[in-house]
Amino acid sequence: MPWQAAADGTAVTALLAQHRPLLRAWLRLQVGDGADLDDLEQDVVVALWQTAGSYDPARPFAAWMIGFARNHVLRWRERRGRERHMLPLDHEACRALDAAATALPTADTLRGALDGCLDGMDAASAALLRWRFADGLELDGIAQRIKVSVATASRRLSRLLRLIEACVRRRIAERP
Repeated sequence: MPWQAAADGTAVTALLAQHRPLLRAWLRLQVGDGADLDDLEQDVVVALWQTAGSYDPARPFAAWMIGFARNHVLRWRERRGRERHMLPLDHEACRALDAAATALPTADTLRGALDGCLDGMDAASAALLRWRFADGLELDGIAQRIKVSVATASRRLSRLLRLIEACVRRRIAERP
């Protein structure tokens, strides 16, 4: 669906809603959990909206989104380094970072690894992920469904996300 065809924003909303879990997972791999992850995700989504006209519908949206996010992560790391009063990187370090950034897995590779990890998941774990990310259910709603405390539901979801992250990292590392 051409991006420009949705003057009311429905195509924009649909593409971002469909790919936002992938964006968040990729960002988590880059910056870890916490407020930085939330802030960075929000910045990337806002910037995607602002530059939506540059998206070429002939290209996969996920690849465009991750490429866009990669640039934000690099700028975030640069700002974070300055905020901590670190010494600037020398030319050699910049070249090494550039080489590392171009060697990052593509969105298709990440998606394939994620799909492989999700395929072997048990029904209870799949339901937990579906309720949280596809249905948008908050932790208290999940806790009620599985009849546990909110803290227990949070720990289960966190543990599951760490296992998925480790699985994706392992699959990416094992690729040729």
